[in-house]
Amino acid sequence: MRFHFYIAGRYLFSKKSRNVINLITGISVAVIAFVTAAMIVVLSAFNGIDSLVDELYSSFDGDVMIEAPRGRYISMDSLSVDQWKDDSRVKNIHEVLEQSVLIQYKESQRVATMKAVPLGYLEQNGLDASIHEGSALLEDNEAFLAVIGYGIQLDLDAPLFSKSLTPLLIHAAQKGKRISKHKDKAFKTEPIMIGGVFSINMEYDSEYLLVPLPFARDLLDVGPVCSYIEIQAADGISLEELQEFITEATGGKYKVNTREEKNALIYKANESERLVTILILSFIILIATFNILASITMLMMDKEQDLKVIHSMGATMMQIRNIFFTEAMLISMAGTVIGLILGLGICYLQTSFGLVRLQGGIVDYYPVIVDMADVILVFSIVFTIGLLFSWYPVKRLAVGLIHRGRQS
Repeated sequence: MRFHFYIAGRYLFSKKSRNVINLITGISVAVIAFVTAAMIVVLSAFNGIDSLVDELYSSFDGDVMIEAPRGRYISMDSLSVDQWKDDSRVKNIHEVLEQSVLIQYKESQRVATMKAVPLGYLEQNGLDASIHEGSALLEDNEAFLAVIGYGIQLDLDAPLFSKSLTPLLIHAAQKGKRISKHKDKAFKTEPIMIGGVFSINMEYDSEYLLVPLPFARDLLDVGPVCSYIEIQAADGISLEELQEFITEATGGKYKVNTREEKNALIYKANESERLVTILILSFIILIATFNILASITMLMMDKEQDLKVIHSMGATMMQIRNIFFTEAMLISMAGTVIGLILGLGICYLQTSFGLVRLQGGIVDYYPVIVDMADVILVFSIVFTIGLLFSWYPVKRLAVGLIHRGRQS
């Protein structure tokens, strides 16, 4: 065992003549421990939120989307979609027809986005898990059904068809017909019963209603066309790999986006919040490091006579400096290790027992996912701050103390 490490260890655990030194050291360890634990918990919570958001968006949006130019439809005859279904990288392919419509239930009206999808779409995408009321079926006894967002249901005060026989009326503008000239013929109206209500997030719940694709094509008076095509990646296939395959398959004629690119603003916002949180907590770690320096300074003064003896016995300036630098790093590492254990323990309790619950949320308790990369990141941040902000100050303090000892 090296000389400076042995002495530093003795100083860390030995009784000091001034109790305030023990107090400041304990405070330093406690602050670093709690902030380290907070960083682990917060980063794990961000991971849980990111995973939940990605899961929710993946149920409503395809992994990769082929989009038509603005204002135009994709003709299904122009793409070899059937050939893609046999590819090992593709799990599901869905045609989607999307249009802004005016919806009406009794006297209540509002504008919404009609998303027309194939039958069985909700089950295949896992959207059936987000059904708040009713079922995920878009057809029942050969009758078409609509699945509306929870926000739309609240706005219209529209119950399920099992509770009311009044249908939901969907008014869609007819292409090529201006309201000023055709008035009554500018819109086509079709009734449809409400079979279910989904709840994903405020944005989708207040904007979308899902209807069968044949119903929408008849309402909009269009043939075998769609607004875009959603493609789900097979297990183990990354979004980028699937995007590259689809881009090559379409010959670059269409815009091919991943789910993350479509919702880039949300993902970037999460990353920005994550970065800001790390910076704030790192600043608190920095403040705790000054407490360590205060503790080391008082320890030097407390052990001044010991240092004179050690120096007279042949200890070099470097060895004495390393004693207190090692002492500072031991305090920092003690707080870090305690904090990591505490943070990981809290995350384990949350995932196992759901300590923090979400009342009326999409999930029963706050999602937490521990990533070893985050553990390494937190350890690196605390270690680096402790190293950088302890080395030079301790060096200057040790040199000043030795010079003062020589003069005396």
